[in-house]
Amino acid sequence: MSIVDTIADRNRLLFERCKTLGDEVYSDHLGLVLRPNVEASLKDRWGYDVVQSSVWYAVSLARWCRDHPENSERERDRLNRLVSTMASYQDRDSSSETYGNLYWRVGWTDVKDRNGISFWSPEAGLIYLEHRDLLTDQTNAELEATLQLCIEGLDRHRPRWQYTNIFLLNILSRLTLARALDRSDVLEKAENDWDLWFVETGKGGLTEYNSPTYIVTALAPLGRMLLFCREAMRAQVEQTLECLYADFFWHYHQPSGGLAGAMSRAYPGDWLHNSMTNHIAFQQLGEPHEAINLTTPFTAASEYLAPERLRAVGTIDKAGTTVSAAIPDLNIERQAYFGNTFALGVKSGPAYGKQELPLTIAYPGKRQHLVYLHEASEVRPATHAALDGPNALILLDLPDSESGAAPPHAWMKVRLGRRSEFDAISIDQTPWDGDYRALSSEQVVCFTTESLTIAFRVAEMSPEPSATLFLWNDYQTDQLTIEVIAPRATRVAIGIGISETGAARVSPIEPTRTGCRLTDGTLSVTTGDSVADETPLLDAPGFVWRQNWNIETK
Repeated sequence: MSIVDTIADRNRLLFERCKTLGDEVYSDHLGLVLRPNVEASLKDRWGYDVVQSSVWYAVSLARWCRDHPENSERERDRLNRLVSTMASYQDRDSSSETYGNLYWRVGWTDVKDRNGISFWSPEAGLIYLEHRDLLTDQTNAELEATLQLCIEGLDRHRPRWQYTNIFLLNILSRLTLARALDRSDVLEKAENDWDLWFVETGKGGLTEYNSPTYIVTALAPLGRMLLFCREAMRAQVEQTLECLYADFFWHYHQPSGGLAGAMSRAYPGDWLHNSMTNHIAFQQLGEPHEAINLTTPFTAASEYLAPERLRAVGTIDKAGTTVSAAIPDLNIERQAYFGNTFALGVKSGPAYGKQELPLTIAYPGKRQHLVYLHEASEVRPATHAALDGPNALILLDLPDSESGAAPPHAWMKVRLGRRSEFDAISIDQTPWDGDYRALSSEQVVCFTTESLTIAFRVAEMSPEPSATLFLWNDYQTDQLTIEVIAPRATRVAIGIGISETGAARVSPIEPTRTGCRLTDGTLSVTTGDSVADETPLLDAPGFVWRQNWNIETK
């Protein structure tokens, strides 16, 4: 995709990208779009969807018709078919707890995921508000009736304010429907919800952190709110956008084309060049657009352009820079150090959830541009970390096994990518032969690419070791993996050293009374520390974001 100068042109190309892809996976038989890139484990989401890909494709068709009025008869017919089909998937049983909500996909006979209303309403509302002239009288009537009932669906889906992306999507939904249907009562509810979210999030920080998926699903709705909100709310939304975009741009890693640092939630597309992050990077920074998915209208419907002084941060050379951030309410701190071609990120705090990546190394890989640590079971450890430039020390506080969990052990994986990503792999300077290899605290495992070497040392911090630590090539995922499996409570430390100029080293690790440390004295980790309430939510060179949305710049 060519790079163009204005956000309006970039948004137009994002809309067109969705149409191009959607044309290839649209089913004339069903009047819906197939969503190819569903997470492999989410089998109930496979197939033709209603509330995301189909409605995004419908928006892209409407925009195409507006931009190409002389050659859009097929697109207009298809738009009407889509809208009519999607409307038929609304729960219209007034006795149902999900009355007014949408069935996410073909085959569902009830609303299994109430977030469907949150994704569908703003897009369908946008079609009715801006493109109803493209709809037949019958489709217009169907859509208006469906949107009126969506208000009931939203009223019956009241997530906590901490559920950032859905809470914000519900606010955007109400703002859009209030404008489209001329409903002042719906506008007031949106403003009340906004007041709650703005005040509470301002106190203790955004409950998502640095998520390539879920930060985007906050940034895009916030930008779209500016099209419909009143002045008092507008000033607060703009203040929020400044803080969140500062966090985004300071963690954007241009050499790898994605976000760097620990992440609250991430998906395979986020480290395999198919992330929603790429849409924001293209829209805001003019970065190359590589992602192949149907989510582009979600971002492109926002006309907000971040201030130039913030956008400049996204593409500056960050080598030698350390960025810190925190969520005091959740007792979470994180740091990211940027080298010339890599960025090393760590997180300290309680386990966030199964999609969390408390350790990441971003670099320009051939296919996968992120080395990451993730939890492979429901038995999840807290992580405690220290970072000093290209070196880090992480302590995994692994809990007891749980008989009802699957698997019952605490199970962590360092995923490095395909073996072909690396020019050399060695254990204590001896080339690795590819077999299973148990790892001990005396060993250093090194992975070398054309631009850097990453060294790992893994050690159990217990006088009676019980964990299994080993390196192997996971053939099912084609991933080099360092496994950490603990059948009982223990602590395991991981030391990391990265070099762009030669050999990488990690000193031996030894336990301390309250944690662990490297024997050379450079890094130590202590458990039990809490994050002070006054800790900045973002601390980067020239930009500090503090509680209550206060910003300090230099």
